[in-house]
Amino acid sequence: MAEPKRKGKHAHKKQENGQVNEADSHVTREEVNFPRGGGSSLTPLEYRDTVKEAERELFSTQGAGTEPAKKKRKKDKQDKGEKKHKKSKVEEDDSGDPKHKSVKVEPLSFKRLTVGTTILGCISSIHDLDMAVSLPNHLTGYVAITEISDKISKLVEKAAAADEDEDMEDEDQDMDSETALPDLKALFHVGQWVRCIILELDDGKKGGGAMDKEQKSKKRIELSLKPNLVNNGVAAKDLIPGMTLSATVVSVEDHGYLLSTGIDKLSGFLNHKDAKSYIDEFNHGKPLMEGALLDISIKSVAENERTFSCVANPQLVRKAMTETPVSNINSLIPGNLVQGIVTATSAKGLSVQFMGFFDAVIDRDHCGLDVMLGIQSPEDAYAIGSKVKARIIYCALNTSPKRIGLALSSHIVDMIAPGGKKWQKKNITAA
Repeated sequence: MAEPKRKGKHAHKKQENGQVNEADSHVTREEVNFPRGGGSSLTPLEYRDTVKEAERELFSTQGAGTEPAKKKRKKDKQDKGEKKHKKSKVEEDDSGDPKHKSVKVEPLSFKRLTVGTTILGCISSIHDLDMAVSLPNHLTGYVAITEISDKISKLVEKAAAADEDEDMEDEDQDMDSETALPDLKALFHVGQWVRCIILELDDGKKGGGAMDKEQKSKKRIELSLKPNLVNNGVAAKDLIPGMTLSATVVSVEDHGYLLSTGIDKLSGFLNHKDAKSYIDEFNHGKPLMEGALLDISIKSVAENERTFSCVANPQLVRKAMTETPVSNINSLIPGNLVQGIVTATSAKGLSVQFMGFFDAVIDRDHCGLDVMLGIQSPEDAYAIGSKVKARIIYCALNTSPKRIGLALSSHIVDMIAPGGKKWQKKNITAA
């Protein structure tokens, strides 16, 4: 039996609830059938509450979903900007070629020199108590008479002590010759290549008096030629045939000369036959004296690595090349001739790798560019991957990073004194 219809407010409300429930049931199946004329079955109060609740849900959902998205997009833009900045920096460093590492070639200057750096030089003038040595990049160093060898230093000390002794005035001539100051012009010659180590750097700014102001611009580089300092760090096992280094005469024997390289528990022997060419060219045909400094090339090394034989022929020493890699970077010394591969180029110079893993730089002044042929840049003269024969001109191994400089200039590779007869002859012939 059907329930009778109830009139009144409660009946109308139940009818409205019934309409709402019926509409809800239709939502799950199909679209809602809105009343004709766009009217709503909700009261104004219920409609307002429903709209506000829907707005709160809508905006809270958008805030939760869109805010992280904005942050994410902002972060993505920042990442892209950083990547773009890094890429542009690489391209700037690499001169537009990101495939190769940038080359930071800095020519030597007084500011870049450090005490302990070994460097190759050429004697430019000889005086009574010191010598001037031309260094790479138009620098000049000075070697005191007491910084040649231990034997020469002892002779200088002996001569100084004799000069202070008033009784020496009454001694005979033989005593005077024994205590005479060593003659540097008899031991060296202008144009001779020497391996040096920097002992002191004086920028001329010490003090503040009138004399200091006058000498403010006179910077001075103090050098030493002593093998025990220049060859310090060289391992005995790295003394292989073809390696060149400086040595001093310890004693004169019947068949030759006993040499010292300054390396502990290692001595060398130079027979008269292998010393003859050096004596004829550099020592005016006179036998070598104790304390004399000369460049040698290793000929052979004994199995016990305590003795070695060598040659002093200037031609052989100039052409000797160190091909076998050394075990330690400290065994690299200026003057050695090496074979390298160009790894990068720039307008300022080259980056070269030699012995398989040692990196070095060659500044523009030492690239051996032929300006007469119009070659102005190292990039035009050398291609990446090309092989070059270069000579080590300095080793700064007490810096971070370590720096090694090479030279491709013909007069350095051939160890010919610039401006000398051989240099003039070669350049005139080439021209």
